[in-house]
Amino acid sequence: MKIIFSKEVRDINHFPHTLEICVGDATKCSADESVDILAISSFKNNYAPTPGTMIESLWKQGIDVDQFAADKEVDERDRWHCWISHLLPQHIPFRRILCFEQGCAIDPASVVGNVFRMVTEFSLSKTCQNFNTLRIPLLSTGDQRTSKSIMLEAIIRQAYNHLKGSLPVSKVQIVLHEKSHDIYQLVFEAGIFFEQIKNEWGAMKNHNDPQYDYFVSYRRKDYSYAQTMINLMRQRAPGIRMFIDENSIQAGSYWKPSIISGLHASRKAICLITDSYVDSQECIDEFHAALCCALHRDHFLLPLMNLKNRKIETLPGTFRSLQMIDAACPPRKIDDIISDILTK
Repeated sequence: MKIIFSKEVRDINHFPHTLEICVGDATKCSADESVDILAISSFKNNYAPTPGTMIESLWKQGIDVDQFAADKEVDERDRWHCWISHLLPQHIPFRRILCFEQGCAIDPASVVGNVFRMVTEFSLSKTCQNFNTLRIPLLSTGDQRTSKSIMLEAIIRQAYNHLKGSLPVSKVQIVLHEKSHDIYQLVFEAGIFFEQIKNEWGAMKNHNDPQYDYFVSYRRKDYSYAQTMINLMRQRAPGIRMFIDENSIQAGSYWKPSIISGLHASRKAICLITDSYVDSQECIDEFHAALCCALHRDHFLLPLMNLKNRKIETLPGTFRSLQMIDAACPPRKIDDIISDILTK
């Protein structure tokens, strides 16, 4: 595996990660390489070793994806278009396979961030440990015909964003296949995308002292309820400093760096978990980043649960593992909810 670009990425807690752009065969490992998760892609429920695919390359090495798909450890295809295998046999150079599946009606580049959400959710709710290396090729660009350039930019951007938000992986390797006829063009474009995303984050500054008392994460559909809660908090605690994305982000700025910077600069994070909250990719990312902060800051995350029609059993595992603050209004009075928040 030849490393073309390598960048240290410091996350929201200042821990270092590495993002690499490599050229090689993602399905092969040298003796000194250790890959915890190999990401692959497929059509829905189709793991046949079609010629020229990664699944075929793995099959030639004695790794039958169909066999591992029959007994998945975690299946989140309905939520995040992904599943993760159980630990593979020791003679296989990858510990697990993550398969990214999506139908023809969905643009793969728009949902490839789900690969990183799946890894974060799996780590925090299942194993509670950091992984060493996540290896990810240009998913969905073979038989699924997604543009390599579009997918390359999407994967680089999502990898960088999620590493900043404390993706529990020490290293992300984005692999360009050495036999691609357009390999030189892809390497050139990778360099451009790499610099673009680095510059987008370059203007964001981490403050040593908290600039806000509370970071508020909520779904836009719940704006009215969130605004009512925010106004009452300000009445009860005059001078309170709150990071709320609609009025704390400079117009024209790229939202993800601003969100992570605001979260880092806050003493506590409030996540208003409603029926629609977990259907939002952005809300999931904010929750995961806040949860990763809470691993290193006592009493940082305040999860408020206000479910009307959704059952708690349908929430991702990381949500179900937390002690929630009951924020259902009614039957609770909103003044009592505000008291809970301000006294935590």
